[in-house]
Amino acid sequence: MIRNRKTDTTTTAAATLLFMSLLLASCFTSPPLKAAEIYTLNAKVTVDKGTVTLGDLFKNVGHNRSTPIFKSPALGKEGTIRLEKLIDIATRFGFTFDTPLNLKAVTVSRPARTVSAGSIEQLIKAELKKQMKLSPRTSLQLSFSEPLNDIKLPLSYQGKFELTNFQYDRASRRFTAMIAPQDAINAAYNKTLIGRASRRETRPIMKRNVKRGEQITSADIQLKSFPPSRIAKTAIAENSEIVGMTAARSMKAGSFIKRGDLITPKLVKKNQLVTLLFEKEGLTLKTRGKAMADGELGETVSVLNIQSKRVVVGIIKSAGVIAINDTGLSDRYRKTAQLN
Repeated sequence: MIRNRKTDTTTTAAATLLFMSLLLASCFTSPPLKAAEIYTLNAKVTVDKGTVTLGDLFKNVGHNRSTPIFKSPALGKEGTIRLEKLIDIATRFGFTFDTPLNLKAVTVSRPARTVSAGSIEQLIKAELKKQMKLSPRTSLQLSFSEPLNDIKLPLSYQGKFELTNFQYDRASRRFTAMIAPQDAINAAYNKTLIGRASRRETRPIMKRNVKRGEQITSADIQLKSFPPSRIAKTAIAENSEIVGMTAARSMKAGSFIKRGDLITPKLVKKNQLVTLLFEKEGLTLKTRGKAMADGELGETVSVLNIQSKRVVVGIIKSAGVIAINDTGLSDRYRKTAQLN
């Protein structure tokens, strides 16, 4: 153990100079401790207030423990105190102390609760959307008069953040808001934010170049937001109206998708070999046929039953599959058709 011995030390961080810039001990006239007493130095100190006291640095210093010595680091930061400075403090108060071997400096940290800039921005956006009565497809882009940074709070402040004195001018699209923790006992951590809100509308656009006749899948499109003035009036707003459709013309990547750009895909082509389905009373009978015309999902088309050589009428159920009614099957077919 080392008692009151000065040792060579090195600066451990640039924050050390700032941390020790305010020595407060000379501002107090607390009675000195007994010279014969020996105290223990805390190698690591954690504080939750604006100053580091004698009791934070040394154990069992009695009534002098609340005497301020240094300014604390900023919230969420840490700093160091060199051993020589601690010896000077002990000499000033008339006591000596033990230190762990090889200790050259004491680390002081000040934990903090972080409120992210992103969460603050989302809070403002939610209030703006409420006041502006925006649709779910409308988003907002905010710009601030000053950079929006994370806010550091003492750990004792655990309440939600809330907006107070919120004002929005529709003409200029400017807003002013004060943000404050609910359980703050003073206004030290209140922050006033000034900025501007721009509306953005989300629309699906082509993700790749598509040729005429290609069927569009979900992988071919992506959602992107635009200022309302840049969106084509006839642009489709929902992915569900695009996926599965066929391109009526070639479209380039990044382009809006309009209703005239799409056609319902032909699930059956003229002269295509198709499957004829007859379903009744839990039985499914299948045979082959040849389509007499093109057709889309749900359309009625004529089909040549290859087995009976008769033309029957059915409804397109899926690609290459046509459901026929009872009258479209001959008695002979019902007797000879195989259950698949």
